[in-house]
Amino acid sequence: MNRKIPHAPGIFPPLRDKVVPVHYIVPVDIYLPGCPHSVSRIRAVLEPLIKG
Repeated sequence: MNRKIPHAPGIFPPLRDKVVPVHYIVPVDIYLPGCPHSVSRIRAVLEPLIKG
């Protein structure tokens, strides 16, 4: 198994100095706080999306 970060330009974005939530970097449609998420919380988000 190769565990090295690829060095080719454009293949991997530069690493940041610290870890931040994805919604700090890019806009997101849905944010679920906490980890791990409960099944009921995931269902509460997905069911309305599936039903339209």
